[in-house]
Amino acid sequence: MNKLEDYQNLNDKAIMIGGDHWGHELALHLFQFLRGKGVKAEFVRYSGDNADYISQVMLVASRVSNDPKQFAGILACKSGFGMSVLSNKFPNVFSVMCSDEYFAEQSRLINYCNLLALGSAITPLAEAEKIVEKWLNTNFEMSEKNLGRFERIKNIQKKSDHPQS
Repeated sequence: MNKLEDYQNLNDKAIMIGGDHWGHELALHLFQFLRGKGVKAEFVRYSGDNADYISQVMLVASRVSNDPKQFAGILACKSGFGMSVLSNKFPNVFSVMCSDEYFAEQSRLINYCNLLALGSAITPLAEAEKIVEKWLNTNFEMSEKNLGRFERIKNIQKKSDHPQS
């Protein structure tokens, strides 16, 4: 079972980055940006003919889901919404679509988001860099209130994995 500390900060995690046909340029830019800053990052691309958002989510979210202690993720598509919705279907993934630094900060500070979705149609490259930096450099606030919320969400997630008949 994953511990809350696995979600507290992103500093030591490898960042899995992917984008569909709409988000490929943004995802590649962010990969190069992070590597240039010395961040452990891996650019993933679905190898089949269909590099749609579902395929990209499967690659990135499954890595984060299987080992949230080692991995976090960034996904880019046209709006960011589809990738965020689908990636939240994976256990241990807490995904949010962010369009500015404030949302990125809040997604980490209060909601321990470990997968960031960005919309290439609405997010200029320079703004995406700022959003990603804010997201990476904001730690989850380990307050009593947030710890309680986290436990409640994990319990809901467990019940969703094994629905009652």
